[in-house]
Amino acid sequence: MSGKKVYPKVIIDDVKFDGPARLPDSNKERAIITELKHHEFDAGLDWLNEILEVPIGDTWRDQGFFKVIAHGQSKVVSKDSLYEHVVIIIHVEEGLQYRLGEVRFRVVDEDEPLAFPREELRKLISLQEGDLFSTGKISESLEALTKLYHSNGYIDYVATPETKTDDAARRITLVLAMDQGKQFRIGKIEVFGLSPSKTAALTSTVKPGDVFNRSVVDEFIEANMGALPEGASCRVLGLHKEDVRKGTVNVVIDFRPWPEQREF
Repeated sequence: MSGKKVYPKVIIDDVKFDGPARLPDSNKERAIITELKHHEFDAGLDWLNEILEVPIGDTWRDQGFFKVIAHGQSKVVSKDSLYEHVVIIIHVEEGLQYRLGEVRFRVVDEDEPLAFPREELRKLISLQEGDLFSTGKISESLEALTKLYHSNGYIDYVATPETKTDDAARRITLVLAMDQGKQFRIGKIEVFGLSPSKTAALTSTVKPGDVFNRSVVDEFIEANMGALPEGASCRVLGLHKEDVRKGTVNVVIDFRPWPEQREF
């Protein structure tokens, strides 16, 4: 009888770099080593490549080394049926260090204007021109843009970052291709599984006809998550586009446990 193969756990005893790790902040190298040492991974998974991409790759990309390539190998120093102790040796090809150049906003639908002034959108990009290009800060900026759009009814908004590198100037132009979608207003609101008094905290704040503000709904759900009994679904919020042409969406928030909980 064959069963699922059980792999031992990999424990990293030490991390070594086979060359100079020229990060502007030398503390980051020590922090990486401290984070990885004695961390457990499943031996059957692609754990080494995961390390090379995150946190190694991300750390260098956050310091402007946008095209960094990390290689690594592991050496087993001891093992038994449960654990495999290894030392990993990492080689980093950091490449050029880039700074942020121009930031542009491009609407995917060329006939559609930006929903917000460019100046307002630019303020949500946390890097200024000339700052070290950081993929982490760009990700945070994309989240801020998404929050702005979702809080103003653009529930289908998606932005795709496009980068253009200039090796001579060591600059990266960031272009955000923005699929804004349609602005939605609330058709109707239904809340299940809460007392009328708690439900009123939402229905007195947002009403049919209002621009759908995802932040308000999310805050209401978070404030009432304690009402969820054991076994209740984590899929509390359902958005049903009642009329896409008119831009109306029905909001259903259901705190009831299974089996009563609705499928969204």
